[in-house]
Amino acid sequence: MAWLIPAIGFAALWVWVFYREDRRPEPLWMVARVFLLGVLSFGLTWCVERWVAWNWDGFKSDSLLDNAIISFLVIGPVEEGIKFLAVLTFVYRSPHFDEPMDGIIYSAVLATGFAFAENLLLTFDVKHMVWQQGLCGTLAHILFAGYWGAALGWAKNVSQKKQARLWVGISLLVSAFLHGLFDFLILISGQTLPHIVSRIALALLVASSFLLLRFQMNRAKELQAK
Repeated sequence: MAWLIPAIGFAALWVWVFYREDRRPEPLWMVARVFLLGVLSFGLTWCVERWVAWNWDGFKSDSLLDNAIISFLVIGPVEEGIKFLAVLTFVYRSPHFDEPMDGIIYSAVLATGFAFAENLLLTFDVKHMVWQQGLCGTLAHILFAGYWGAALGWAKNVSQKKQARLWVGISLLVSAFLHGLFDFLILISGQTLPHIVSRIALALLVASSFLLLRFQMNRAKELQAK
């Protein structure tokens, strides 16, 4: 059971990294609740993706087209869609979701819970992978959730609700597409693309998403300071 320690440690680390960014931190019980909601969201996602795998032979294929379908029409939309719906349904209307930064914080915490459960499943038989998954896999989930999380935080307190809904919808689509692209690059690495090319592309995708999230966080802090 020693391999659980780094998985728990990475989850706690990522939650702390984002929690400390909030100038008016959310209640710890609320943070724990959202983390557990992320774990449950992964369970639902796993059921949906297993259903697709059992009913579609392309899930086991290595063809470029099938990998694209899996990435852009299954993994990206399903995982980001379920995480988004979890926050929208169970967190967005909470009185503790009342500032622009809250969208980023809660999406990051939920994504961490989601990634924690996913990492436990993926590394159960390959326990040394928990270090890579705990650091890189969790960060990827947080960054892609940050697109719609920042949009929700901004939309909560604006008067133009129609424009806000449009912006949130676009942000969710971008999140799902980039998440799908991330998995697509991994799936075709060493096949359609050389390993080095896919790794460079993955690094650029993660780095650009990180910079955008950092910008969104700074902007949210400025709005809260007004």
